[in-house]
Amino acid sequence: MARGEDVGPDPDERAPIGNILRLLVILVVTALYAGYFITGDPWWGYESKWLTMRHWKSLIPVGGGGWFYDGTQKAYTESQLLRYDGTDPEKPILLAIDGTVYDVTEGRRIYGPGGGYHQFAGRDAARAYVTGCFKIHLTHDVRGLTEEEMKSLTKWKDFYANHEKYRKVGTVYHPPIHPSTPIPPPCDSKGDPIIQPQSGPHLPPAASDKSSGEL
Repeated sequence: MARGEDVGPDPDERAPIGNILRLLVILVVTALYAGYFITGDPWWGYESKWLTMRHWKSLIPVGGGGWFYDGTQKAYTESQLLRYDGTDPEKPILLAIDGTVYDVTEGRRIYGPGGGYHQFAGRDAARAYVTGCFKIHLTHDVRGLTEEEMKSLTKWKDFYANHEKYRKVGTVYHPPIHPSTPIPPPCDSKGDPIIQPQSGPHLPPAASDKSSGEL
């Protein structure tokens, strides 16, 4: 070897790292193949939105500020969102909560026609999530909610944001609420409005935290 020539790392010193990486790759591939042949699923039945190509496509930006999501991720108007209420089986089912739109097509049994929560499909019914007033609170208007109700709404927003099957697909635009518009009144056990004799804004009673329910 000539004097002053750089001496590279000894091949024997690099071998352990290479062997470890190869072993890890072999173990991962073996586990995937075993899962496929034993359970029919390389992930051994584990379900997560992070394992779906559809979810990753929704995170990839493309030219013009758009997104991959069956063509686009966009800002919907209220009338546009209503087209995805599940009545058309050829369209996905969308709902919004506090301005954020989610695709809940995987829950068609629940959000589709006849489902227990069909009233949430195709609209932003943020208020009803925490008050339980499904007749008169199917609105995005959250004025007058208590601090505890707002915390409950945050839990519902986290529920959809972190759900393994539902995914964000855009936002919904709501026209500004005029200050003179009355705050939705509270409801009774049947969901009908409670008419209060005093004038002025009606503040709903503190609602129980329904964030633990499963949709």
